[in-house]
Amino acid sequence: MKWDTPVWQHSLEKGLRMLHSAIDTHIITSHYALPLLIKNKGGLVVEMTDGTEEYNNNN
Repeated sequence: MKWDTPVWQHSLEKGLRMLHSAIDTHIITSHYALPLLIKNKGGLVVEMTDGTEEYNNNN
């Protein structure tokens, strides 16, 4: 994705693929982890992202 390009000029297919890639992993992980955390009291879910563009470019 090019951040300086209007959204309507992007490929819808590629945009949806990027969205699913970004979100689906979090949903799948929570789906399997939450029952275990509830069963074993005291668990904590912390949502993590991959950081900013500047951070990703340097690490």
